[in-house]
Amino acid sequence: MPRQAEEAYQYEDFVGWTTTLKDFLALRRLSQSGKKEELVARAFGAYELKTPKKFSQEKIYAKIKEAYDTRLRKHGISDPNSLPTEAWKDNIHDWPEVDDGVLFSYILGVKAVEIGRAHV
Repeated sequence: MPRQAEEAYQYEDFVGWTTTLKDFLALRRLSQSGKKEELVARAFGAYELKTPKKFSQEKIYAKIKEAYDTRLRKHGISDPNSLPTEAWKDNIHDWPEVDDGVLFSYILGVKAVEIGRAHV
């Protein structure tokens, strides 16, 4: 079994893993096929390079929804569909300030999921 997250891993730690080794690779969307020595080398290399975990489409959507819900709560909106017609502003200068970085991240996240679905 793997050690606690705060401990540093050594190559020998990966050698003792079985199903955990494939889970480690799957979470980073790395190949899980090959001989155990290849899997250990691949996992240890990913660990050394700090290969980030890749999240499922469900987790991506959940994160986007959570960010959206947080923004709605921040502005005191429980249901955007329940806003009266006069609350919607035609003049763009009356709109609340938009964080371009968050908007760009959202678009990239959605497109990444759509592209991922096309290849599945």
